[in-house]
Amino acid sequence: TTRQQSVAKKCFDHCLTYKRVNSFRKLCENLRNWFQNLQYPNRQVLPNSVLLSSPDTQKQFLETRFRQLQVASQMEIWQEAYHTIEDIHEIMELAKVAPEPALMLTYYEKLAQIFWASDNFLFHAYSLDQYFTQFLAADSKVAAPDAKAAPLSAAAAAFASEAKLSPERKRDIC
Repeated sequence: TTRQQSVAKKCFDHCLTYKRVNSFRKLCENLRNWFQNLQYPNRQVLPNSVLLSSPDTQKQFLETRFRQLQVASQMEIWQEAYHTIEDIHEIMELAKVAPEPALMLTYYEKLAQIFWASDNFLFHAYSLDQYFTQFLAADSKVAAPDAKAAPLSAAAAAFASEAKLSPERKRDIC
């Protein structure tokens, strides 16, 4: 899996560099299908099979998916970013160990961006709240440049969740 994960990360970088949106979507779809096929209980276990129960394998899958999430966000492919969030959640459900605090901060930060882009302000506010909660739980293990602004952003997002914002006003808030 290490080789497959490193190739996937290089492909993500290639798609980002050359703005290959369709190639990125196809790659994500292929990775998603491959992961789903690994979960079939009836599949034959071969000597070189990927063991999803291995913590190392789970960590590699998470790292790859977080890179995928970052690239999807940078390319502003929000639907693919949301599908990637779902994939990450599925992998975290399989994992026996909680992900690192830095990964959870990234998870909620990107989730907040996705909900903001989709004008889903209530879930955006919830994601910011979870981001801030994770930051506090990290107990200064993670440096966040916007640590002072996080509670204010969560509160502002909660108030804005009921308001109908124009695109100009939405841009001013964020």
